[in-house]
Amino acid sequence: MRFKILKVPLRYETPHVCFHVGSPLPAVGDELVRRLEFQFRGRFKSCRFRKIWLFGSWAAVIQTEKNSHAVGITQSKYDKNDWIIAVSPAREIKPTSLESRHMARLEEEDIRFLCRELHAELSAINGVSAIRWYFEGTDSQSSAVATPDELPWNLNVNPGAGPHI
Repeated sequence: MRFKILKVPLRYETPHVCFHVGSPLPAVGDELVRRLEFQFRGRFKSCRFRKIWLFGSWAAVIQTEKNSHAVGITQSKYDKNDWIIAVSPAREIKPTSLESRHMARLEEEDIRFLCRELHAELSAINGVSAIRWYFEGTDSQSSAVATPDELPWNLNVNPGAGPHI
């Protein structure tokens, strides 16, 4: 059996949201994913989460009008009542030419829109608190803020590797 070696970029940053779920339900992840799928199906072209049993997390590709985005949901390793969602473009952006930089700006706008939608959904769920947004990369993490609009947006992603969670 041959394994393909994934090429992980040296540096990329993706928006993450961490939040606390008040009552520890046994299947809180399944319930969260079910709710997000239900709400996002009417807003986006496609949204289907799949459980990754090996890691106990969920992954989805959400198709907006313009682009596809990889979304990962996992439980925090520090607190079992905390959850993390990471958002990343599903394709690699190389802002080397003027056209590519324009595409990167459009991608950033699309990711901001998706993050705002995630924030609105999380804010509407009873029992969800301490919502905080931050950028995380292979070698850095930004300070946490209350909403995705407060993030220091300047899309520094090389998403060939997908969300980093």
